[in-house]
Amino acid sequence: MMGVSVREGDFYCNGAKEANGRTAPLCDTAVLIFITTRLGQQVRQRRLNRGLTQADLAALAGITRQKVIAIEKGDLSVGMLAYARILGALDCEFAVVPAAMPTLDEIQGVFD
Repeated sequence: MMGVSVREGDFYCNGAKEANGRTAPLCDTAVLIFITTRLGQQVRQRRLNRGLTQADLAALAGITRQKVIAIEKGDLSVGMLAYARILGALDCEFAVVPAAMPTLDEIQGVFD
């Protein structure tokens, strides 16, 4: 996997090059991992705040416990339908908001 390096506050993937030969911005995969991980953390916190186990939430959402675990881990293979079911079971919905760039602490280990 590619490593992450920082230059003047911007995030870059080591080895990824743009057409002009300059280092490319942060890899799309890293951003997706950051977003799904953050969403998974929010789902987990909402579940815990409601006093639900993973099995309870899975039953309410009509998905498997393994899928709940994958969502809470930020697994990129989880489809939108599973997210929609789990958020519905938690009385939540998706909202589109501008994303903040992750800090170094937040993306540490993404490429390990």
